[in-house]
Amino acid sequence: MKLSEKHPWLTWKNIHLTAVACVVAGVALIMLGGALAAVSASGWHDLVMQFAGPPLGFGDAMGAAPVAPEPPTLPAPL
Repeated sequence: MKLSEKHPWLTWKNIHLTAVACVVAGVALIMLGGALAAVSASGWHDLVMQFAGPPLGFGDAMGAAPVAPEPPTLPAPL
């Protein structure tokens, strides 16, 4: 007995349509997440730092840029 005889709705066309629908839903969720991140960020710098923050090592836990160390002071001339 073929699977299509037992379940007539289970065809290659339905399987492909389901796969395409899952891909479209995933892209829509990614776009929605990006839009929500853009709304919650106060500027494009914050948005970039939100995606390239601590996991990539470009900021601290709050997503701020690291503070540069102070340059050394030169000794006074004699």
